[in-house]
Formats: sequence, structure tokens, C-alpha cells
Amino acid sequence: GRSINYGLGFSTGVDVKGITYFYHSGNGTGFSSHFILYPSEGIVAVHLTNCIDRSLGNPAIDLVNIFRGHFLPVPKIPASDYLLGITLAHGIDSALVELKLIQKDTSSIIKADEEELNLFGNDLLNLKKNTEAIQLFKLLTNDFPNYFKGFVGLGDAYLKDGNKGLALRNYRQALKLNPNQKYVKDMINKLEGG
Repeated sequence: GRSINYGLGFSTGVDVKGITYFYHSGNGTGFSSHFILYPSEGIVAVHLTNCIDRSLGNPAIDLVNIFRGHFLPVPKIPASDYLLGITLAHGIDSALVELKLIQKDTSSIIKADEEELNLFGNDLLNLKKNTEAIQLFKLLTNDFPNYFKGFVGLGDAYLKDGNKGLALRNYRQALKLNPNQKYVKDMINKLEGG
């Protein structure tokens, strides 16, 4: 068969040292779990917690690195939480101005990669701030044009805002970037009346 880098609920990967590992993480209402296994080194790390906090990063990998004697960097503040606070207090325009400043500052203590911005956009959608989410996802797809989740988010935002045509356009772009994405295929089929 072909390698899909996933099977039986476990991801597989190769770390920066070229060592193969198996990994699983998950969360639900009120819990989060992380598991990592390095079979060639006989190292297993598990982190379970009764809270969900996106700023935790990857505690199981951190535990492996501590065991190996590696230095752990100070975690950065998640941009999703930081920018949401600015948006709620001062509006999306203020948050986007702050985001541009963060992105220009290479020494920033705030993590503002595409995953964080996607989380921020989804937080806006969950709060029914569709217009603000559209602004954010437009910026995200402009800054990261090969990041399919940005187009999925923009499609979701347009759909929630009642613009099925622009939703469909962005879902189609997401599908071009990730042709195997079931959610996107389902949304396109639904919007096309299939």
C-alpha cells in the first residue's frame, strides 16, 4: 500500500535526529492526552491532564527532551488567545494591527504562525463574529497561500455569514491544496446541492 503517515489512531514521524517515533494526542470536554513512543530508544512519555489549554504545546515531547537532557525553550504566548483579547476589547482592526507588529518582531514572545491564526479565526467563528473571522481568514490566506486550513476557515466564515458563493470558492481552493480532505469535499457537495 501507500504510506499515509497514520494508522490505528497513532501518527508516525521522524524527529530532527532521524529517529522514528509513534505519537497520539486527543482531547475532549475537560481533558487532554499526549503519548509518544521511541521504540529504538525504549522511551515512552505520556501526559494526561484534566484541562484543555492550547498553550501547553506538546508536553509528552517536552518530557522526552528533558529525559534526553535537552534544553527546553520558554513557551511563547499563543497569538490566538492574545489577539482574541484585543479583538474583544478594541475590535478586529486593532488586533490585526498588533498581529502585523508581532510578525515583524523576530524576538516576539508571541507565537503567531498559521496554526495559531487558524485557531484565532475559529475562536471568532465560535463567538459568531463572522465578519471579523472573514477579515482574519482573508489575511491568513494572503500571508499563507498554500495553507489549506486558511481556505477552509474562510469558507466556513463566508458560509456562516450567508455567502454560499464565496464559501464554495474557498472550499474549492482548499480542495486544490489538499485533495483528500473529506470535510471540504462534503461541504462542496452540500453547497452544490449533491
